[in-house]
Amino acid sequence: MESIERLLKSKGAPDTCHVMSSNPDLDNREMSLAEALLETVGMDAGTMISCIPGKLAYVELEGFDGRYILER
Repeated sequence: MESIERLLKSKGAPDTCHVMSSNPDLDNREMSLAEALLETVGMDAGTMISCIPGKLAYVELEGFDGRYILER
């Protein structure tokens, strides 16, 4: 998880992000990037963490099917 945070930060991610998730406890929340990753990585919920809208995001698919960094 720390390696994902370091990679996102190296690409310009700020400390705060917006979370969209199938987990209702996380969905549509502004959170610190570290907290969002802690609650997302390996938790089997489809989640997108938007770091820089339209430019940088982290996506974790349900069922441990994949983890992706989306960058434009």
